[in-house]
Amino acid sequence: MGAHSAAMDDHIPPLTSPADVPPVRTQEDLHRLWRMLMGPLGFGGRSLWVHLLDADGRPTPVILQVEDLPPLPDLGLHDGLRCIVDQLAEGTGGSIAFLLTRPGRDGISVSERRWAVALTDVVRRAGLHVWPVHWANDVELGVVAPDDLAVSA
Repeated sequence: MGAHSAAMDDHIPPLTSPADVPPVRTQEDLHRLWRMLMGPLGFGGRSLWVHLLDADGRPTPVILQVEDLPPLPDLGLHDGLRCIVDQLAEGTGGSIAFLLTRPGRDGISVSERRWAVALTDVVRRAGLHVWPVHWANDVELGVVAPDDLAVSA
């Protein structure tokens, strides 16, 4: 399972209602979902997107955007995200997917790697399925690979 990027897959799936989106069962499905939701790439600042998937992997209408994300996670924000994840997933049997976005053209950054480690930890502590964290800049949408997580730990 290789990393995907906009350069490898310029096709943007049409934006549809959550009921019409196929279930997310693989990292490829999740990549396609983020590509559909983001449309043409280009961002004005750092953001974290949080998307709730139901127990069958279907995207729900619940999608949050945390704007002005600091370059590195801190304990207070980590605890706040854990609280949000716990509340979103409570009783749903679902899962949470994350996308980090920022302006620029540089590849994956140390910041995104550290955020991915923190977000993966939040999801594991909540006892949910851990989806690979995705990242996007103005020209590329990719996945934080397991090797990237190990480098940042």
